[in-house]
Amino acid sequence: ADASTASGASSDDPNSSRVLLPKRIALDGANIAWSLGTSIRSRFKCRQFPLSAGIVRALDHEPWLRRGFDVVAFVPKEYVVGSLQTLADGGGRATLNAEKVKYIGKGVCVNQELMDLVDAGRVITVSRGAGTKGAKSDDLTIIEYAKETGSWICYNDQFRDHRRDRSL
Repeated sequence: ADASTASGASSDDPNSSRVLLPKRIALDGANIAWSLGTSIRSRFKCRQFPLSAGIVRALDHEPWLRRGFDVVAFVPKEYVVGSLQTLADGGGRATLNAEKVKYIGKGVCVNQELMDLVDAGRVITVSRGAGTKGAKSDDLTIIEYAKETGSWICYNDQFRDHRRDRSL
């Protein structure tokens, strides 16, 4: 079956019912980054911190690209631009990836790789600041985006906090 049919439906069978699949995938970038960080921590016994490599690898997942999916990752804004302690690939001197993190002044750093992806429209930043629902705002933004665009969501989360919210 091609990418526009559900598995099991043959594109050669004129009597098969075709099920159109979404052409977009929304990634929970924070979850993916933490997952890679946890994996590296357990394997190498080092400090855990969100790594942009997981996000980049997920965006460039070859089977999705081969099938023509438009893949976008949602990440907290402070993973892209903010203090060294909150930045993906930052965290402090022990976890800093100097190839990706650049100091831009007044205590603010930028993960240049993620910023380039923001500029390209492949990463969307989510504010976790005052007036938002904190870490829950990531989930809500991803769910709302998926509803509006008919996207699939790739996550490692149960969205337990949102199951009873019928507006979603």
